[in-house]
Amino acid sequence: AGIFAVTLAAWARGLVAAPAEVFAWPDFQSVFLRLDVWGALRLSLLPAIIAVMFTDLFDSISTFIGVSQAAGMLDEEGQPRNLREGLIVDAWATLGAGLAGSSLAAHLAGRGFSVFLAEAQRLPAHKLCGEFLSTEASTLFQRLGVLEKVQQAGAQPIRRTRLTASGGAHLELALPGTALGLTRYRLDHILWNHAKACGATARDGCSVRDVRREGDGYTVEIPDGTVRARLVVGAWGKRSRMDGRLARPFLQEQSGLVAFKAHYAGADLEDWIEMHAFHGGYCGLSPVEGGLVNACWIGTRAALQAGGGTPDGMAEKVLAQNPALAERLSRLHRVSPRFQAVAQVSFQKKGLFDGGVVMMGDAAAMITPFCGDGMSMALATAEHAATLVTEFLQGRMSREAFWRAYAAQWHRQFRRRLWLGKALHQAAVQPAAAGAALRIGAAVPALARWVVQNTRG
Repeated sequence: AGIFAVTLAAWARGLVAAPAEVFAWPDFQSVFLRLDVWGALRLSLLPAIIAVMFTDLFDSISTFIGVSQAAGMLDEEGQPRNLREGLIVDAWATLGAGLAGSSLAAHLAGRGFSVFLAEAQRLPAHKLCGEFLSTEASTLFQRLGVLEKVQQAGAQPIRRTRLTASGGAHLELALPGTALGLTRYRLDHILWNHAKACGATARDGCSVRDVRREGDGYTVEIPDGTVRARLVVGAWGKRSRMDGRLARPFLQEQSGLVAFKAHYAGADLEDWIEMHAFHGGYCGLSPVEGGLVNACWIGTRAALQAGGGTPDGMAEKVLAQNPALAERLSRLHRVSPRFQAVAQVSFQKKGLFDGGVVMMGDAAAMITPFCGDGMSMALATAEHAATLVTEFLQGRMSREAFWRAYAAQWHRQFRRRLWLGKALHQAAVQPAAAGAALRIGAAVPALARWVVQNTRG
């Protein structure tokens, strides 16, 4: 009222001029498509940029402190409790930056949620994997927004598969689409960077020490502090120290299986992926970028001991019992400085929830390598789970309803192919059974195609 009265008095005495118009349209012509990008980068504007940045920072911190005080969340010294966590994440924490972890982080961060992504290794890094992306992977990459980057990284197209047994039986099939071969060294880094570009807070070289349920959320303990999150996903792969921290029951199983992986040069597989069975195991050969071949095999501990206890000896004395594989290996030389290895490989369902942590990828269950669908399963799990997580974080689904929906969806997608994969694994490690299965497949191609189709999405 005072401003209005003073304005009227000033007009009446002629001290100020009344405006020519009371209402006017905005002048878009003077600003539309006239952004001066180069002008905004002048060093003379740096003081103004810094001033605005610190003004916003202090405004945000003062709001945080004021709300903490009103809520009674100050410590004895008047400092807000859990200030660091409050500034990092309020929605979701993903432990493990493989295919499931990084792609889920990208999906959620792209929808505007705050996401913390932790990876124990420094990236990029080599990991034990068949490095074969089955035919549905390209569609999943496209929806995630990384297909072009995957192709630019040198992913090799794979359209045919060749299977052999020690007794000489063999089977050749066309895949129901185009699969891809790409190293985890390249692929994991692509997905990691994509998650960060989507807005996720990502930390590699960050080994999670513990996860605790506290109130309506979780506290994730990392080397330099803690992170609070409403939900936590475990996507740390086949085995992790966190499995022990959560006392997961599958650790009590003694599987007696070991696996090795290395990159080789010296042979062009063209667009073939090969699977060669030997006594006690089988070996997959897949083309990857740079003209290399990924050799990844799984076998019993007895097969390893028969090779003198080393992967090189196992290849020379056990894998070479398959004539087709022996011929391939004779033309290959290892370029990896060392083997990637893992023991106690388990194909049992490990559990979808432990300690309240939601398990994904190989941390939930590992499909047998004979099927070659593990990486695509991880991508598909993340894509479908992102929709359910969104429902929960937006308050349209309770935590218990989310758990039930995720479990139902997971079993609907994967139960049959996991069962079929175990049956194929049992046949592949027995020379007589492997030979019989390949001869049946060659005699009844429709049956072989059905098996290929039903071990993937």
